[in-house]
Amino acid sequence: MRKITWTSAPEIVDSPLPTITDPKNTISLPNLHAIWSLWAYDDNLGHILWEEMAGLYFAMSRMNVLTDNLIAMHYPYDLPTRKLSIKFRQAFFPGISKTQPVNLREYVSSVLISNGSGSIAQNICFEQLLVGGNMRRFLHSVAWHNHGHEEMFRNLRANILTAHGIDPTSTPNESHHIVITNKTETNFKADSTVGERKRAIANLDEVVAWIKDKYGPNIEVSCVEWQKMSVKDQLNLMVSATVFISPPGGVSMMLPFLPNGAHAIIMDYLENEPNNWYGTRVGDSISMESPFWNHWPHVKKLYYQIHGKQDMVSDSTSKTLDEVSWREGVSYVIDMTRLEGLLEQAFHTMEN
Repeated sequence: MRKITWTSAPEIVDSPLPTITDPKNTISLPNLHAIWSLWAYDDNLGHILWEEMAGLYFAMSRMNVLTDNLIAMHYPYDLPTRKLSIKFRQAFFPGISKTQPVNLREYVSSVLISNGSGSIAQNICFEQLLVGGNMRRFLHSVAWHNHGHEEMFRNLRANILTAHGIDPTSTPNESHHIVITNKTETNFKADSTVGERKRAIANLDEVVAWIKDKYGPNIEVSCVEWQKMSVKDQLNLMVSATVFISPPGGVSMMLPFLPNGAHAIIMDYLENEPNNWYGTRVGDSISMESPFWNHWPHVKKLYYQIHGKQDMVSDSTSKTLDEVSWREGVSYVIDMTRLEGLLEQAFHTMEN
């Protein structure tokens, strides 16, 4: 039982049900509702999809209340209005529910209006109310959050693709298709001196030219600025790919939509921050999201290790490599010999 008063936030009271003296005092709402909040970076695909929105789907699955009629009520703040956040919600939430998320206050107000009550205080009874569910998925220190969740991951992937009219079991034709991330924008900057580029492939033009020259016309190569494509076009591109090459972070988060047997070559980063909260050690070449990627077995992951300063350039307009975080403030210089080894391994595995 929830008592809604509009002079303050909704209040949860552990007490007997209030006495109903008039049926108009209480509204009973069917279907599953959830109180939910975006608490990380709502315009980063990794966080908003796999930790935030997907948390609702995972919670429903674990609680055995799975439904596509969920009404997710965002609280305590209104849903973000940033363009990219809206784009991601509209594109991916149909894989979780037929109904887009709503602001709790607006939703409850609409319920009161539709009920014909002019009272500013009502008892509203949710027949099923889900609270919580957000879980960090990428930090090494909490890798256990993903243990045993493979089936839920796979089912959500299928739901999202199906919602866009894409067969989740589709596989590419016999020719290879390499998709490479061209990261040209970033919305999150822990360091204000970092420019538009952050965590990109610094010598991207060289990499693309080398791949086309090395493998010729028999392999299709797509170099992609994801933000310039609709999500449906992104999904169609990913299910057609056999190899995905990307820096870590949000730009790599389309990886789960690769087809069965595809390979992903994802850049590591070299940790230089002691006593950090990510659960990583100084001096290690670390995969930023491997605690999550390890639980997507249909894609084979090949990590491009970062061995030292020769593999990085500072993304800061005023700071050297020694002055920036190697997790947040560098881009990667790819060595073609090492990349060739990973590509040949991927091709050999897929063709044998």
